[in-house]
Amino acid sequence: MNVSIASALQRDGYDATGELNRPFALKRLDQELESHLRVPSSPKYTSKLCCLRPRLVAFKSTYDFIVFIGMGTTANIIAGCLASNPKVSILIVEAGNPQDIADTTTPAKAFDLRGSQYNWAYRTTVVDHPDYTDVEKPNTCGKVLGGFPCLNYYPWVPRSAATFDDWKSFGGETCGWNGVEKYLKKTGK
Repeated sequence: MNVSIASALQRDGYDATGELNRPFALKRLDQELESHLRVPSSPKYTSKLCCLRPRLVAFKSTYDFIVFIGMGTTANIIAGCLASNPKVSILIVEAGNPQDIADTTTPAKAFDLRGSQYNWAYRTTVVDHPDYTDVEKPNTCGKVLGGFPCLNYYPWVPRSAATFDDWKSFGGETCGWNGVEKYLKKTGK
C-alpha cells in the first residue's frame, strides 16, 4: 500500500491494512457528536454521550443501524420497525439525560421547560406571505428521552379514517386508513 495512502487511512481511523481501528473510530465519533451537540455538562445533565458511550463500549462495537434522531416518537417508530428483524442491532443516539427527570415526565410541567436545558429551542422564520409578516418563531423540541412530547404535554391524537384516506392523494395507498391502521393499533398497545 502506498505510504501516503496508509498514513491518510490511519489518520482517519484505519490501520495500515485498511481495517477500521474501532477504538479510534469510536473516539472520533465521540468527538464529532461532542462538537455538534453543544450541550453543557452538569450534575443535572450528565455527558451528552452518556447513552452512547456505555453501549458502544460495553455491548457492541458495530451496529447494523444507527439512528441519529434521538429517542422521541419518530426514532422509536423507526427503531421499532428495524427491530422487527431480530437479526439486526440498532443504536439510537440521544442527547438527553438517560435518567427519568420528573420535570420531563410530568405533562403539567411542560410549559416551564420551554426555556430550559431540556429544549433544543430551534427558531424558524415564517415564510413571507401576504397574510403573514416575517416573524421568527420558537419551536419547542425536547432534548430529553422521549423528545418532542415531553415538552408539548405528551400529545398523541390519532386522526380519523377519513383523514388518512384524504392523505392517499398525497402519499399513495399506504398513507390511507388501510395502510396505517395496523400501525396505529400497535402504537396504542
